[in-house]
Amino acid sequence: MLEHAGLPKGYWGEAVMTATFLRNRCPTRAISHDKSPHEVWTGKKPLLANLKVFGCHAYVHVPKEKRSKLDARSMRCRFLGYSDHEKAYRFEELDRGRVFITVVLEDEDDEDTDEEDSSEYEEDEEEAVRYEDVEPGSKRHQRTQSLEEAVEVPRAKRYASQNGRSTLDEMSAAAQESQDFEAAFVVDSHGIDYDETFAPVAKFTSIRVLLSLAAKYNLTVHQMDVKTAFLNGLLDEDIYMAQPDGFIDSIHPDYVCKLKRSLYGLKQSPRMWNKTIDEFMLTMDGQEMIFVALYVDDLILASSSDKMLKDTKQALSDRFEMTDMGQLKYFLGMEIDHDETTGKVAVRQTKFANDILEKFNMEKSNPVKTPQDPGLKLTKAMCEGGCKHDETMANVPYRNAVGCLMYLMVGTRPDPAAAVGVLRTKTHGIEFQANCDRGLEGYSDADWAGDIESRRSTSGYAFMMNGGCISWRSKKQRTVALSSTEAEYMALSEATQEAVWLKVFLCELGEMASDEAVKIYEDNQGSIALAKNPEFHKRTK
Repeated sequence: MLEHAGLPKGYWGEAVMTATFLRNRCPTRAISHDKSPHEVWTGKKPLLANLKVFGCHAYVHVPKEKRSKLDARSMRCRFLGYSDHEKAYRFEELDRGRVFITVVLEDEDDEDTDEEDSSEYEEDEEEAVRYEDVEPGSKRHQRTQSLEEAVEVPRAKRYASQNGRSTLDEMSAAAQESQDFEAAFVVDSHGIDYDETFAPVAKFTSIRVLLSLAAKYNLTVHQMDVKTAFLNGLLDEDIYMAQPDGFIDSIHPDYVCKLKRSLYGLKQSPRMWNKTIDEFMLTMDGQEMIFVALYVDDLILASSSDKMLKDTKQALSDRFEMTDMGQLKYFLGMEIDHDETTGKVAVRQTKFANDILEKFNMEKSNPVKTPQDPGLKLTKAMCEGGCKHDETMANVPYRNAVGCLMYLMVGTRPDPAAAVGVLRTKTHGIEFQANCDRGLEGYSDADWAGDIESRRSTSGYAFMMNGGCISWRSKKQRTVALSSTEAEYMALSEATQEAVWLKVFLCELGEMASDEAVKIYEDNQGSIALAKNPEFHKRTK
């Protein structure tokens, strides 16, 4: 098959799947009455008229909503076989190399062409459910855009629901249980209904850098929230769902809804929303600078120009349904206090720390000056006790406590990073100074063979900017260091990686020059000498 199609060996998997599909539809001596395995299994004779030549070229129709007026109505593809789950064909788009499934096929290699599948919906289908039809007072957010339209069910498409059975009754039940139009009951298969799901969000480090710049340049920082953000994303794929109970089209009750926009519950919804707002932000222009940080549907806007800030907020409100929350006070569990008199910006998680103490009944405990006892080395031998110890620990919410402290550590508390186990002073946080001339600088350290059992060392680094810590990390090294020089050198390597990323980020913001160096402080003379010149060969082999 590969030889006939002129394809390389990389397509052997597609060829094997197609050969298996064809063999199952051919008569075999192992079965009496000259029946094929497919006929014995399903009780139906296979439709041989639907078979195509493996590797042949074909033109696949592009739906009207996925192309502009001047775009081609079809795309040139290569036939790669048949779908395992649906009555559909598998194609590879020749220009992009994307593999997809469709029911529309026009052969290029044959004189006769197949008509488009009769299940394709008509272009003049009327729209079914709209959000403005939702009764007043419900929790559903009213929108003027149509989220879906009523169409016939394409043969190659599933529109089923939670346990894999395609029935409208189940879909109605699922819609009844959910008070909003959520897509938890929409079939969403990788490679068919979506290709990519990754959606970038602002890192905590980026947010702290932005707050540091706000303190340095006395920027005005505001916050906005996008209402039902995911409903703004336009879908690239064809997704179908049953008409929700109570909103069924009386003229076409058997039709399903073809989604025009993403819904909460679809795997690609975050990515589609991020793509939509990113494209919108790139269309905006202005004479002055404004910083915008996006975390899903929460936005931080910082600018030295009140006019620029106001115009940007107005443009966002005109395009999306937004909630203007005014000056930034609380973001992702972090409390932000911007002193307009001194220009200082303080970031704390006092409320979250109090909630942790109350949750684990430690609100009356005595505070300590260090997050861990100096010299403490934890080993498995400390946990010996057999079944009695296991019964005791089963009632201790150890993982829950560590998880809570990890979020505290990621947000504003670098001090418990090396030992996420004990909380220090709950009101501590990060404070960025105004008019501070100290730029980006880092600190690196490591303990040699700190883990008594594995003898692996722990790397740690912290980066300061304008008097406040913007990035930190503590992590056990992957390999065993043979000397303190080697352990410190590996820690310095991790710190350098973070320094490179921070420098690139600050260069994009115009805060650093491309030829400006980042200072990293290290207390081990051996690793310093090794970084400057590869010497001490005996210690570093």
